[in-house]
Amino acid sequence: MMSCFEASAPGKVILFGEHAVVHGSHAVASSLDDLRVYARLEIESGESQNMLRINLNDLGIKCSLKISDLVIKNKDLKKEQGPPRSDVLKKAHNILMNLKYSPEKQSALLAVIYLCMELCPLSTGVYLQVVSAGLPIGAGLGSSAAFSVAISAVLLAACGVEEKKLINAWAFCAEVILHGSPSGLDNAMSCFGGHALFVRDTTCGRIKHQPLCVEPQHNIYLLITNTQKLRSTKKLVQHVASLLQAMDKPIRAIFQAIDAIALDFAQNSTYFHQNPAALAKMFTLNHHLLQALQVSDPALETVVHTAHIFDAAATKLTGAGGGGCAITLLYDTQKHFQPMSSFKVQRLISRLQLRQFRCYQTKLGGSGVLISSSSLPGSPFSSHYNVITTRKKKNFFLFLCGSIVLLTSSVVIVVITRRKR
Repeated sequence: MMSCFEASAPGKVILFGEHAVVHGSHAVASSLDDLRVYARLEIESGESQNMLRINLNDLGIKCSLKISDLVIKNKDLKKEQGPPRSDVLKKAHNILMNLKYSPEKQSALLAVIYLCMELCPLSTGVYLQVVSAGLPIGAGLGSSAAFSVAISAVLLAACGVEEKKLINAWAFCAEVILHGSPSGLDNAMSCFGGHALFVRDTTCGRIKHQPLCVEPQHNIYLLITNTQKLRSTKKLVQHVASLLQAMDKPIRAIFQAIDAIALDFAQNSTYFHQNPAALAKMFTLNHHLLQALQVSDPALETVVHTAHIFDAAATKLTGAGGGGCAITLLYDTQKHFQPMSSFKVQRLISRLQLRQFRCYQTKLGGSGVLISSSSLPGSPFSSHYNVITTRKKKNFFLFLCGSIVLLTSSVVIVVITRRKR
């Protein structure tokens, strides 16, 4: 009988503290419970028993490797957080040389091969599949960290280990391979979930994070809008640094204000979960401060303006800015900050999609990594093709409905105008 293990890990979003956190201020991040990366590991027999088969669906990577090439000495599952072992990484590099992929794909595959060499039970055939179920790739929402956490979790689960601290340590190791010098924030949020206050230790550059306790029944409903505009996080960080150098006192005052917002949310997180009107004011203020740092852009401001037209409580950029994503609180200012009706939300989404933006409706916080020895709820592996097809059909249907609503509104306005004449 085939053994199988599944794991899923959520993305993350920064609520408060962008850019200021680089200069020692606090920031707040939350996991995105229903935007996840899933990994599935099958222990195979028969013709495939001497092979490691890898399928990274969203990256278009499929390959098979001989297990005999992957075996290493001195495996140690109980690793402290740190960089990958140089000898094992060199061997993984040599294996990768025989596979013809782009540099971006090679980086992802290198991390997977390294984790498999360190963690995978390689006494028989193994089939590893990874797919992003709803979590967009490359949008600044922690997809690479969720990728690293899900793979680390499923490989450790096959070894009988489900300790989150170890999962996080190995995920950080994969993030080092992917990014060079990651902060550790993204993989920690994906692994442990919920909400966290974090701050960079300016002496060593490492991120310290403190989980925030919020009662699970208090949800914050959110719309994430990906403008799909490419931007360079490095250049935006450098731009803010140049502003600080040119205008030290005013820019530090902005950092202090952003720091105060993050700390206020952290100290009163349950209150803000229960009072979307108060939270909306924090969103708006933080966005204006980021505008003052010159990291917003016309695409993000279009999202802010459009959401305001539909009476959404507040919108702010998230992440580095200069494009990327914005987050909108889905509470209706015309109905005493009650959750927006599904009809109104879909009209907002349709209007944003007309701008070629992509939208993801979600809620903040929730579970971190999830592990099962069979199949997880909502797993995409049982009917992956149907899941993808249904998602595309739904997006097209929403786009079509939005177009019809806008066209009908335009016709009505024209008719009324002519009658008045």
